[in-house]
Amino acid sequence: MKRKIRIIILISCVVICLFSIYKLIMIQMNYKKGEQLYDNIKQQVVTTKTPTETMMPEASEEAKERQTVLNISVDFKALKKTNPDIFGWLYLPYGSISYPLLQGENNDTYLHQAYDKTPNNFGSIFIDYRNTNNLTDKHTIIYGHNMKNGSMFGTLKKFCDENFYKKNKYFFILTPKVIYTYKVFSYHVADAKGRVYNVVYKDDKEYQDFIDLAKQSSYLDTGVKVSTENRTITLSTCTSSDDKRFVVHAKLVEEYKK
Repeated sequence: MKRKIRIIILISCVVICLFSIYKLIMIQMNYKKGEQLYDNIKQQVVTTKTPTETMMPEASEEAKERQTVLNISVDFKALKKTNPDIFGWLYLPYGSISYPLLQGENNDTYLHQAYDKTPNNFGSIFIDYRNTNNLTDKHTIIYGHNMKNGSMFGTLKKFCDENFYKKNKYFFILTPKVIYTYKVFSYHVADAKGRVYNVVYKDDKEYQDFIDLAKQSSYLDTGVKVSTENRTITLSTCTSSDDKRFVVHAKLVEEYKK
């Protein structure tokens, strides 16, 4: 009897081990599939340009600094054919973030669906369904998965390293008609259901309260001034805790019409 019990336990352990290996293989295959999918679209629609081609007639040194890092152009006609929900391209030059930007009917639409609407654990980079995709809201929220291999928003946590922040003070959203430039002013861990996830404000005071909260919560005093006259954007990704998110706040500093 004891021998039978030992055999049953051994078989159970083998089955569990084999199932775990199977799950790991499936996860790795899904990662590879997701990476390949997004690598393919980048190759198809993104063109890298030299810094001199991207320079715009600006006078300030800060303006020149942010212009030189915008070294890509995007074929939006090709993107629209793939999925009309794609309205822009998010680009963080030194943060390994370069992805199509979408908006779904709700915040679950592209949570586990790639930009081409195929099921994938990578999901997509998408803005909150409550926002307008012309990026004119006072506060816009962009979501992306915190992938272990660093893809999607997997590099956002690196903002905790001040050197990473210094290289990534600016990021861009490219659309068919406008290029938006944003400057990071805060980054921190936030409550998943906290005030940083509001997108509608009844007045300037409520909006100022959000700005103050974002600046006070920041892991670094960036020195970037933000007022209620500024439109802001938040990049949000998950953490190891279900009720916490890592967020990066930035203000719009330039709109360049093509």
